[in-house]
Amino acid sequence: MRRRLKTPEGKGVSAKRKRTVEMVFGIIKAVMGFRQFLLRGLQSVLGEWDLVCIAYNLKRLHTLAPAGDNGDPSQRFKVKMAQYGLNF
Repeated sequence: MRRRLKTPEGKGVSAKRKRTVEMVFGIIKAVMGFRQFLLRGLQSVLGEWDLVCIAYNLKRLHTLAPAGDNGDPSQRFKVKMAQYGLNF
């Protein structure tokens, strides 16, 4: 594995993975304002982190969803959710 990471291709892949992951944490901290956990205990913190991740993913789905017939953002969200079998 070390040998693969030292090749130019491996360095490029590694750099891309780092950038992609760090961008997500940056958005969660800066845009969503999540800087510390409010609950105590491993199970509670894991549950809180799950909610943060769900909120981030819903935000991304809403942003990336195609516009509906009238360009309404809520319609875009409904279209994207329908693709996953979720109807609102």
